[in-house]
Amino acid sequence: MSKIDRKRLSRGAGLTPEHIFDPITDGSSTGAAYQINQANIEPDQLQTPNAPFRVNLHIPYIASDISDDPDQALFGVPFTLPPLQEFFSISSATATAGFLRTPDVTDTTPRIILDEVSLSFDQRAEGCAIADQFWNQADGDRTGQAPEQGKMSFDGASDLSFRISIREKTPMMFTATAFPSTHDIESVEIGKEVFGTDISSNSFTGDFLRNNPFVTTDINKSINPYSTYMFIIDVKNIMDPTLANKTLCLPSVNVSMRFRHPLVTKDTGATIQNIPTAATPNNQGVPASRASKSKSITITEPVAGNIITADGAGGVSNELAAIDKVFKDGLKGGYDRQGMPPALEELQDSAGYEVIAVPLFNNRVNGGVLENTVNDEPFATGTDTTQIWDNRIIPLSHPVTVHHVILAWNWSVFFPSDDTTVLPGPDAQLTPNTSTFTVETGVASGTMLRSDAYSYNQLAYLSINQPSATASTPVPQSTWSAGAIDRIKFREQSLKRKGSGGSYDQTGLNAWDWELHQVPILGGGSPAGTGYYAQGKPFYLGRNWSLNAARNNVYNIGGGSVAPQDPGCEQFIEVRMKIGDSAGLQNLTTNSLVSGYGGHFVYIICKKHLT
Repeated sequence: MSKIDRKRLSRGAGLTPEHIFDPITDGSSTGAAYQINQANIEPDQLQTPNAPFRVNLHIPYIASDISDDPDQALFGVPFTLPPLQEFFSISSATATAGFLRTPDVTDTTPRIILDEVSLSFDQRAEGCAIADQFWNQADGDRTGQAPEQGKMSFDGASDLSFRISIREKTPMMFTATAFPSTHDIESVEIGKEVFGTDISSNSFTGDFLRNNPFVTTDINKSINPYSTYMFIIDVKNIMDPTLANKTLCLPSVNVSMRFRHPLVTKDTGATIQNIPTAATPNNQGVPASRASKSKSITITEPVAGNIITADGAGGVSNELAAIDKVFKDGLKGGYDRQGMPPALEELQDSAGYEVIAVPLFNNRVNGGVLENTVNDEPFATGTDTTQIWDNRIIPLSHPVTVHHVILAWNWSVFFPSDDTTVLPGPDAQLTPNTSTFTVETGVASGTMLRSDAYSYNQLAYLSINQPSATASTPVPQSTWSAGAIDRIKFREQSLKRKGSGGSYDQTGLNAWDWELHQVPILGGGSPAGTGYYAQGKPFYLGRNWSLNAARNNVYNIGGGSVAPQDPGCEQFIEVRMKIGDSAGLQNLTTNSLVSGYGGHFVYIICKKHLT
């Protein structure tokens, strides 16, 4: 709908009804009353046509065990911000060898803008650095049990200088033909820098004022929704400090990236899983407009030849007051905390983009998990541990609709000790080599907090296994590449993978540090959802009350359409990961990497609603 234009009057011009009533009429699509009645006020008519969202990354601990080479002391986390399902489109891929997918970016694809980046970490409320577990331990004596660990170092604070950056690459899905059964060595490395800044130690060492968090604003960088991005922090100075062997750590690192996304139409309709049904006041697919509720604003125009007055029917003040009242009451749309829409809506688009970044296996005793350290994990069962787990619970305060789930799997090597008879260094760590090494990732909504009952509705699930290549190819098995979007290399020193000769190395096609996989939303019906690979339609999550308790069916892992468990009682989202091997994780090839340094992330891409 076009914006409302008013006719400007030159001095001395005669006042006619169209000067006043055309802009507010209910009888034309360009009139304010008409657009209010039809719930058709568009984002470009608003002062804030975009909705902000953040990607928040929490890294519990970064220390000098990140590498054995200061030039490799980089910590990076990849992410991607795919379009919501109604805007997502990639070229159809055939099943024949040699196909190459391409993303379809059109004028209707919402444009995402990066506005702000912040970094913070714990300094114990002092202008100091914090000693790590290898403090004052020279090469050859790095036991990781320094008594100074966690203590303050004011002399070492001068080493708290970093460079943070966001770098971009095209996903290998769009560069390698027949991906993921092939690999493109030319596009595995992270590419250009789209944002970067150096942070001086002066930001963290002031006696009275410290810039922690350090915040950079007004970045205004356009983000490609089909690209892979990686946040990288260079921590060389904490690993190679000015004071010899006085290595440092960054506890509780928090990274927050603020973006903005255009307002979009809220999710409604019979195809959205778990959303309140048409029998509820949500009125699927039909906005609660004044026109649909027989509550339209009527503008009375003066009859031709009558005097234009202020009060009464057809009076200027009287008719403008009807419009003014709508704006004084506030333009409404979206869903409230119980998933109910307003009784009357004016906004055409009342939803935005949201990302929930969920860390998993990210606070391990040795930085990551090796075949040699599985027994350090919770619930390990000696020499026959077949699986280890991690999970996170995210409370739901307002309704969201899950559109995509992305797994960022981490293969980053690390330096837990220089006693290689105990733990392998980064140049000796290997990809797990068995056909039974399996990773399962699941997302579900749950009910049990302060409740007499408990239940789950699974909404996304991915199982991958056998990451090591066979003797004839350096590429992972197809069973590991399920849902693969990208492989990312951002450091020179990467995990060794089995090459075409059957031996392990990190050269040529073999080396990368992270992978992105789609965790498909469960589906099986028609129409299907859209994504990098086949998946189900978006999945609504939110509490309700009795008026909108009835819900659409959902799909289970087997593809069957079923009624949701305890519909409308969703209290939280739970994300789980299980890493296992039926033959025992300790029976992997010696020095196998089970989970990379700093752990993994699961990104839940949602549509959030105005409340």
